[in-house]
Amino acid sequence: AMAAAGVVCLQEFGQYEDWRIRKNMEVITADISQLPEAKRRDGSMPFDAYTLYYVGQALYQVSGDDWRTHYPKLRDYLVASQLRDERNPTNHGSWYDRGARGGGRVGGKPGQLYATSVACFILAIPNRYLPILQEGKIESLRQN
Repeated sequence: AMAAAGVVCLQEFGQYEDWRIRKNMEVITADISQLPEAKRRDGSMPFDAYTLYYVGQALYQVSGDDWRTHYPKLRDYLVASQLRDERNPTNHGSWYDRGARGGGRVGGKPGQLYATSVACFILAIPNRYLPILQEGKIESLRQN
């Protein structure tokens, strides 16, 4: 989480060429490359929700090959693992704050609402619905 949050913070502070961005992106992309295959329909996430939130933003903001290569892995993992619960259909379509390697607890329990919100955010990034994700917003900051 810290490597991804660091990339996002450096980008937001206009430090686009800082050497730590590339170094942290190497850590992030290595972690994504080592993800196990998603367990089908169990509601798990590739990382805990907090980490996933920053990993998605870091990939988007840095863009380029990192985005093209690694975002599809996150997207495909989330789509494959989206919960299907035959015993409780009200849970269909959600996720739990359980990373592929464990972790992810909110108040001692896997946080379903937060995890589902983050998963939806990650899946929506390419659509650029949020103003901060719209084309040109970050570019305009670079010119100042």
